[in-house]
Amino acid sequence: MEKELLAQYSWVMWLRGLVAIIFGVIALFWPDVTVIVLLYVFAFYVLIDGLLSLLASIGAAKKHERWWIFIINGLISIAAGFIALFWPTITLLLLVYLIAAWALISGIFEIIAAVSIEFTKGSKWFLGIAGALSIILGILVFSFPLSGLFAIVWLIGIFALMYGVVLVGFGAKIHGLSKEN
Repeated sequence: MEKELLAQYSWVMWLRGLVAIIFGVIALFWPDVTVIVLLYVFAFYVLIDGLLSLLASIGAAKKHERWWIFIINGLISIAAGFIALFWPTITLLLLVYLIAAWALISGIFEIIAAVSIEFTKGSKWFLGIAGALSIILGILVFSFPLSGLFAIVWLIGIFALMYGVVLVGFGAKIHGLSKEN
């Protein structure tokens, strides 16, 4: 049943990956964006990511599957997005810490999901790698918060591109799960 559910929502992973790739391209090609623009781009990205995570978990909850991890991740992402939207004058340092905290928490929940949900051979690694990339980003941003906006924007852009590619790969890997059994 979990395999069929994963296959049914593979498009959500593809869409999450595509949104991350778009966010990464924006961050890499416009590194001179102001703090407010970066704040809004981040806010809309995590809001969309959170909504897509909730969308997948709602379908799973109807079938009594174990998708509470994605519900929590979605709610945290949405909360981070609303904080960024409603307090746009927060300092760059607070924005940096908000991004780092989101990356760490999101990565932890993705690794928990990769370990606790039954996937086909090799597919859980995609979600685990996405979680590890999130944790690495969070640690690096927490470690070097004052290293400059351009460095942080580039780091976030590179992360978002890699993360997006991994999520698209995960979506592709789980797409045919229901046909395997």
